[in-house]
Amino acid sequence: MPQGVSDLAVGFDLGIEGISGLQANAPGNDLGWLLLSGVLLAVLAVVFRKRVSRVFLFVAVVATFGLASCGQAPAVAVADSDHIAFLLGEDHSGHNPYFSNAGVYFHRDSLAKNGMQVQSCPNLQAVYQFLATHRPANGPWQEIHLVVHSNEWTGLRVPIAADCPDRTNAALLEAALEKGEFGKLPPTHIAATTCMIIDGCNAGQDTALLRAISHSFGGMTVHAARYFNIFEKQGNFSQSVQHYLADYQYVVFPSNTFPGNASIARQLAAKYPGDTTDWAATLQRLKPRFAGDSYVYCFSIPVHWTTLYNDLSKEPTPQTTAEKLEWVQTQPELMHQLAAMHLRAEDFRWTLTAVDYPNGKTTQPAFRAEGWAKIYGIVQPIKNAAGDLAQADYADGRYYAVATANN
Repeated sequence: MPQGVSDLAVGFDLGIEGISGLQANAPGNDLGWLLLSGVLLAVLAVVFRKRVSRVFLFVAVVATFGLASCGQAPAVAVADSDHIAFLLGEDHSGHNPYFSNAGVYFHRDSLAKNGMQVQSCPNLQAVYQFLATHRPANGPWQEIHLVVHSNEWTGLRVPIAADCPDRTNAALLEAALEKGEFGKLPPTHIAATTCMIIDGCNAGQDTALLRAISHSFGGMTVHAARYFNIFEKQGNFSQSVQHYLADYQYVVFPSNTFPGNASIARQLAAKYPGDTTDWAATLQRLKPRFAGDSYVYCFSIPVHWTTLYNDLSKEPTPQTTAEKLEWVQTQPELMHQLAAMHLRAEDFRWTLTAVDYPNGKTTQPAFRAEGWAKIYGIVQPIKNAAGDLAQADYADGRYYAVATANN
C-alpha cells in the first residue's frame, strides 16, 4: 500500500491475543480478564490527548475556546449544543486518518454543522463522567456519537477504564457493570429521546455489545452500523468530509506474501459467486474514481498467543514453517478464536518463541506465538435506489442495528 496521507479513513481494526494453560488460582495471578475476553487487540493501551473542537459554555463563565477535561469537571457544566461526538482514539499514520477526518466531519459537515462538539476521552468511563458532569443548555443530550475503531468479533478498540485492556466487548462491559463501575446519569442530562451512535465498523453485528453499552449509559437507545464506517475527504484538507457506509469483500493470506492480483481475483470470484463486481478491474484502484465506486483496501491482522507448560518435557521444539503451523493447529483455544472470525491458521505467517512467563511469584515455561496476516479486499460503498452514495443515517434500519438495555 502507498505511504502518505489518504483521503479515505475506515473505522476497522482487528487483532487477537490470548493465553492457554494459565492457572486461574495461581498465587498473585490477576489475569482473569485475559481468560474472560479471549480476544484482545495486540497493542499497548494508548493514553489519548484531550482535545475539543469547540469549548463548552460553563455555568457562570463566558464562552471561550480551549481544552475541555474529560472526567475532571468539578461541577455540572452547560454545553451550547445537544449533539456531541467523542473521538475515542487517535491516528497513528496517514494511511488511515480516521479520527482526523471524523473530527472535520462533525465540526463542519455533519447535519448539526458547528453545533456538534468533538471531545476525545481515553476510555468509556471518562465518557460516562463527562456526560454525568455536562449537560446542554436547552435540555438533555440528543445525539451522542462514539467515534471508534471496531469490528464485529472483538468489539470496540477503547478501554472501559484506565486499568483495563484496550478492547471492550460485551462480556468485559457486563463484568464492569456488576462491579458498579457505571451508575445512573442525571435525568436532566438524558431522556427517552437521547440516542448514542457508535461510529465504528460492523459494531451493529454485535447486539449484545450494544445492549451492554446502553445499560452502561443509563438505558439510552444505541445505534451502530452493520457495515464499514468511512470518512472521506473531498479533495485537500480544507475541503469537506463525507460519511458513508460500505460493504467489504475480502481474501486473507500470510503477511510478506502476495499471490498476485490475478490469483486474488479468482479467489474473490470463488468466495462470492453471486457478486457481479469486476474483480480484476477493481483490484487496480486504491481509491474510488467517483462517489460510490469500489476500490482496494488492506488491513493487517496481528495474533499474539501464549501457551504455558507445566511439564518441561512436553514443551515443543518446532523449527520449520510446517512444524510451526502444525503446533498452532494443536492449540484449541486459539483455533476456536480464529474459526469464530472465519480465519485459518494457514492464513498467517507464524513466529514461535520459547519464553519464561511470569505467573504469580514464579515463572513458567511457555511458547509465544506471533502471527501476521493480510486482509486484501474490495470496499463497496452502499448506494441508494437512485444509484447515489447512501449517506450514513443511524435512523435507517436497513443498515443500522438498534438496541437498548432491555432488548
